[in-house]
Amino acid sequence: MSSLNAYGVVQINGVYLAVVADALMEAVHWPVDLHPHPLTRGALRGVFTLRGKPVPLVDLRAQLAEGGDMSSPTPLVAILKYGGGYLGLAIDAVCDILKARDSQFSPLGPEGSAVGLLPSLLLG
Repeated sequence: MSSLNAYGVVQINGVYLAVVADALMEAVHWPVDLHPHPLTRGALRGVFTLRGKPVPLVDLRAQLAEGGDMSSPTPLVAILKYGGGYLGLAIDAVCDILKARDSQFSPLGPEGSAVGLLPSLLLG
């Protein structure tokens, strides 16, 4: 039997996303000092500074919910520990903390080979 792990649940355009609780540092308001990044494209909206550290800001609204309003910023940005630094994820709300077993997740990607920030999907 697999052990229970804690996840922070955030909401993006009506979609609930579970993030490993150890990676979810805090939620902050949308940054006023968001700067374009030379590689800004797709979901990468730019980079801002939080307590002297650069934080790339990713906005997944278009990928998670068709017809989502991308014209205005989300009210919050979740700050995640990722790859030895921080990553900002545009969110509408922090909703809950839940515990789930590894067996409740289904890997994303071909033949379950996905890695990275969102490698699997929680099955109810």
